Amino acid sequence: MSQRTCLGQGDSGLQPERTLLAWNRTLLAMVVCSCLFLRWAPTHQWLAIVPSGLALAATAVIRPGLRRRYRLSVIGIGNEKVCAGVGATLGLSICVTALSLFGIVALFMRP
Repeated sequence: MSQRTCLGQGDSGLQPERTLLAWNRTLLAMVVCSCLFLRWAPTHQWLAIVPSGLALAATAVIRPGLRRRYRLSVIGIGNEKVCAGVGATLGLSICVTALSLFGIVALFMRP
């Protein structure tokens, strides 16, 4: 067995596929978080609707580019040159931080 196979680098399709699955799980969690914020809508009005819309908008913006990034990752691994998706990661980080802040504010503003 060669060194390359032992390190798991022989199969170039698995790592991008795991990354794609992780992104899909994260986006599903964003949709679930959006639904949880909507449960607060009767008591918190805009403070619940804004983060719900933010989570859905982030999901709608990030999701279409996942397949393209998957294909680029598979090609990049074959060429031994892969670029990170910095924009999507930064956008998702900002969105999660904003959702956390909205959640904290909503908890302290109980009716």
